[in-house]
This record gives sequence, C-alpha cells and structure tokens, in this order.
Amino acid sequence: VTFMLLKIPMNVNNYMLGSSREYTSNLSNHLLANRKGGFNNLAMSAFVPVGHQTSGVKKQVLISQGQVPHLTNFSRAVLMPGQKVSVHRHKDKDEIFYVASGKGVFSLNDDEREIVAGTSIHVVANEDHKIENDSDEDLVLIYFGIDLK
Repeated sequence: VTFMLLKIPMNVNNYMLGSSREYTSNLSNHLLANRKGGFNNLAMSAFVPVGHQTSGVKKQVLISQGQVPHLTNFSRAVLMPGQKVSVHRHKDKDEIFYVASGKGVFSLNDDEREIVAGTSIHVVANEDHKIENDSDEDLVLIYFGIDLK
C-alpha cells in the first residue's frame, strides 16, 4: 500500500499574489502547513527511467520532489551489468549516493573509483559525475538530492 504524503491544493490560483516568487512562497507555506508523513514500499513502487541519458537504467522513487522541503528525490536505482549513467551535472542540487549492493565505477570530476556495498558518495552542484556497472551483478544505489535554490 502506498500513502500520499502531501495534500496539494486543487486550486493553486488562490495562492497567486503577483510575482512568481510570491506564488511559490505562498504555495510552499500552504504545502508545509498541510504535510503529512506516510509509508512507502519498494514492492509497490514502479520502476521509471532515470532522467539522464542512460542505457536503460531504472529507478524507484520513494519520496518525490515537493514532499520534503529541499529534497528533490529519495530513490533506489538498479544498474544491471553493463549499464551506465553518462556524465552529467546538476546546476542547483547536491546528490548523495549509497551503494546498497553490487559494485561498479563512479567518476566524480576527474576522480574515478571502484565502488562497493557500503560506499557513499557526495556530489556537489556543478560537479561532473557518471556511474557504470562494469561487474556481472546488479549495482543497487540508494540516493537523494538536495535542492540548493
């Protein structure tokens, strides 16, 4: 069973006061005042494509952007043998990765390292990074992003 963690107003125009900054601020205040916790189960979370140019890498989103202030997502990604997430960067967010199982190669700027279960990686905004599963077993990553805007 999946529970909705947020109540989003049906008529967001009620929160429009002029500028988009005021709109965002008032809508955010409304959403923060009406937040509720909840539960999620990986077995009930569908696999969706990772948003970067990839070779079919999929993720399960446990917490979506907007559910927790400044959190862009909390997800589980599975890279099958040979899959990779190509080099990319994020302008306005940091990311934290944790290797739950498997092994692979993580490149952070010019630093390429083997990653294994138990490894964590902090990627700062505007840093180039890529991930590759060069092993014969699935590489499972738990990760989240922090919005810096």
